[in-house]
Amino acid sequence: MVKIQCGTCQMILSLPAGRHETLYICEYCKTLINAPSNVMGTGIAIKDFTILKQSIIPSNEADIFIAHQISLDRLVVLELLKKNIHFNRSAFFKSSQAFACLNHKSLSTIFDIGQEDDITFRSHEYNDGNFIRDLCQKKIPQKIAVNIFLDYMDFIFYFLRTQTGKEYSLPLDKAIITPEYQLKIIPSSLELSINRKSNTRIFKNITELFLDMIEYSIFCKESNFLPHLSEKLKEFVLANMNMTDNMFFDIVNGKEKKYFLLYDKLKEEALDYF
Repeated sequence: MVKIQCGTCQMILSLPAGRHETLYICEYCKTLINAPSNVMGTGIAIKDFTILKQSIIPSNEADIFIAHQISLDRLVVLELLKKNIHFNRSAFFKSSQAFACLNHKSLSTIFDIGQEDDITFRSHEYNDGNFIRDLCQKKIPQKIAVNIFLDYMDFIFYFLRTQTGKEYSLPLDKAIITPEYQLKIIPSSLELSINRKSNTRIFKNITELFLDMIEYSIFCKESNFLPHLSEKLKEFVLANMNMTDNMFFDIVNGKEKKYFLLYDKLKEEALDYF
């Protein structure tokens, strides 16, 4: 069965799966409604959620929508797992459970995960804003970029220590930056990884992303050239860009005292910005 919500009387209607008609008469209020049962779209109801519109979040594993959670009267992001061989239901549940076990202020909250008929879904916190990669194209003031950078670094420290030895990776560009410039990492940011060492470049990758957000920040490795940055920020950026494997593992284990001293100094400097 496919469920839709009538836009006139708000009643939930059940239609047989595989219908080809695009129009249907509501059995309660007799309104003629659009009922595209062969696709997931506006008005379709999945369990406690009514789909409102397609989300801009890109995903190879799921169809992602902005939805209304009926029982709690709130907006959520609703992800419906695609039926393909590359990302199965078990992996979807496993990565969702791993994300839900994390506890950090920069994470979007997972509300629900389950199945309705043959549809596997999860819902999570809705946050308005732009993807972090979109800010790289627009360019933003350095002071704001530094704040986002430090928030992401704080989460990376937490993530690597929590997930040590586990096969999860963190694609850094899948994060929402709210209109207030708060960082919100979404569940699809956490991926199962075949290569357990896939996070060793994570510090360099987030630093490159940060440098892309601000103007006049080209990094030349041969000369360690970083124009228009404060001295503390330059020092921290260079530590990330030139990081060795040994330094990475020491940071994960909390042993790299000099690095964390740089980080603390940069946080103090950032506090003076605001």
